[in-house]
Amino acid sequence: MERQPFVRRTELVTPAHSLKMMAKAAASEADEVIFDLEDAVAPGMKEEARGILIEALRALDFQGKVVAYRVNGVKTKYAYRDIIEVIEAAGEAVDCIIIPKSEGPEDALFVDRLLTQLEAAQGLQKQVRLEVLIETASALLQAGQIARCSPRMSSLIFGSLDYAASIGAREVGQEQFLYFHYPRAHLLAAAKAAGLDAI
Repeated sequence: MERQPFVRRTELVTPAHSLKMMAKAAASEADEVIFDLEDAVAPGMKEEARGILIEALRALDFQGKVVAYRVNGVKTKYAYRDIIEVIEAAGEAVDCIIIPKSEGPEDALFVDRLLTQLEAAQGLQKQVRLEVLIETASALLQAGQIARCSPRMSSLIFGSLDYAASIGAREVGQEQFLYFHYPRAHLLAAAKAAGLDAI
């Protein structure tokens, strides 16, 4: 698969349960809009949010923006439905899926294989790309393998707060350079060595 050159100078993240906020994002000047089904949506609203996200993807004019959505972690009971329902209903509108809480390349490969089946079944004319959040020490140490595990890979994203929690950091304000200098540099090297964006 040839990598698509996306422009990501600015990204705007909004909850996927708010059609109003997604419409504002679509009308904004952001290069990429990200609709969140994970942390921004309470467990009792996950299914409803999926339906609202599908409605937004079908109805809104994204004016050439990169359109992405964040699924729930692949080890949750929500992830597979987040992928299947949204891609079956509105896959042509989706450029990227963002995978949170990744622990290693196997998480991206799971989504890759599911997308391959969905794209073939739906006859989609484009292939959905992957952006992987690096939010744990385990994922950071495997960033190079994650970056190269699938031709769908588009970017690695550093999730600073969840990473801080994973290493037991108690304060990330004044001490953020102590905690984050190495992971940011490591993620940048892993992404660039694989020809990906580092976010």
